[in-house]
Amino acid sequence: MKDGMIIEEGNHKELLEKMGYYYKLWSEQSIDKLDENISTC
Repeated sequence: MKDGMIIEEGNHKELLEKMGYYYKLWSEQSIDKLDENISTC
């Protein structure tokens, strides 16, 4: 959802394969988590 509208549909795998808005958000969160894990090692 973006601005109250559904912009993509599918399961997690399908949405990642589309490399659209969901992929962008998921990638940004994954990078943040990776950075957190690296900095605590």
